[in-house]
This record gives sequence, structure tokens and C-alpha cells, in this order.
Amino acid sequence: MDMKINLHDLKVDLSYQRIPEDKRVQNIADHWDDMKANLVHVSRRPDGYYVIDGNHTRLACEKTGRTDVLCRVHEGLTKEDEARLFSELNTTNKKPSFAEILKARAMAGYKTEKSYLELLDKAGIRYSLTSGSSGCVLKCHSALMSVYKKTTYSTMLEALITAKDAANNREDFFKSGFFPGLCAIVVYHPEINKDRLIERVRKTTSSKIMEIADKHKRGAAIGGQGQTVYYYEAYVDVYNKGLKKNKIIAK
Repeated sequence: MDMKINLHDLKVDLSYQRIPEDKRVQNIADHWDDMKANLVHVSRRPDGYYVIDGNHTRLACEKTGRTDVLCRVHEGLTKEDEARLFSELNTTNKKPSFAEILKARAMAGYKTEKSYLELLDKAGIRYSLTSGSSGCVLKCHSALMSVYKKTTYSTMLEALITAKDAANNREDFFKSGFFPGLCAIVVYHPEINKDRLIERVRKTTSSKIMEIADKHKRGAAIGGQGQTVYYYEAYVDVYNKGLKKNKIIAK
């Protein structure tokens, strides 16, 4: 059912919603047209109307001085249903970031996304699903999810814990390439001596790892493999250095 709802009656559940972008809100407000404005999808809960999709539209409408906005009201949805609908609607609209979709799919109960976030929590890894975080905070979720999809829950947990120990509170090692590459070496080589890996990586600077990864990238027979591969190969080199036997071979 479509109906106009007072802007003050609309609520937002940030457990699956993305953080609004001020610039985008202002742009919508500056070009507001009642005939072209997107519908705001809302869920009627016992305690009021909750925005499922269209929060930028709601905020922009408010900026124009209007008091109500046209909404499509959905009845009888659980919070998981709302998160799933948010995810589905945004496969056709301007897409949120990978992390924002991850957040919504985890809230909706999708097994892989939900277990991935559980793994990060179990490993004691600080992570962000929004922009603006700094320090030793993991944000390279797309690359790390690719590694997770190639292994089991228990092996990924072991990989995350090992990678965290090897990173040793160094900010660069939580970035894309660095952290997924560390996890990949544990996932691809379960026989690896993890204590040695942690020791060798801790003794190596991020600039050195980057230098080795760039060398592998330049020498790659096939391009476009993604930087996780080149950082994984760099960690293999770091691990093998000084070993006369029991070296591992990059896959």
C-alpha cells in the first residue's frame, strides 16, 4: 500500500541500514521533484514505521521543508525480512558498498555472511562496515570473503587468528592485500608452521611485503588475478626464506 507518512513518524534501524551520505542527501534535495522522487519503502512494526529503503530520500525530503513523503508500506515483516528486502532492492538501485550489503545479508540470516562476521568476532578482530574508521580495523571484506568461500569455518578461524597475531597491531597489515594474503597462506597450506609464519611476518615491514608482492605482480604470466594472490605469494617467500627443507610451494 502506498501512502504519505509524516517524516517525524519514520524511524531507522541501523542494524542493517547503511550510514547516510550527506553529499548524496544534499544532491537529492537540490534536485527534488515530487513527480520523480523515489518511493520510501517502510515496514509497519508495532511501534511505528521503519525505513527499509529510501533513507536518503527521507532525509532529502526533510531538507526541502516538506512534512511528509510518499511511502510503500510493507506489513508483517520480521527484521530479517526487512534486511533481506533492503538487500534485494539495492541490487537494482544505486548499489551500496560490499560492506553495506554484507551487513544487511548477515542481519537477514544469510549463512555465509552471518558466519563470516561471527568468525571476525571470535578471532577478536576489530572491523568496520562503514567508511571513516582508522587504526588496526579490518575493512577489506570482499577479498577476505573470497578466501573464506574456499575453506571451512574452523580453518578460516585458525587463519584469522594467525593473521591477527602476525599483523601484531600494525595498521598496514589489516589493509586489502596484506590481511587476506596472510589468511590465504594458512588456508592453502594447513601444514604450515604457524609459529614460524608469525615470527617471520612480524620481522618484515609492510613496505617489504608490498615490494615482494609488486615483484610477483610484474612477473605474473596471467594478469588480473587480484592483489590477494600477489600478497599470498609474498608471504610464501617470507616464510621460505632461510629454510633448507620443508619449504612451501605457492599454488
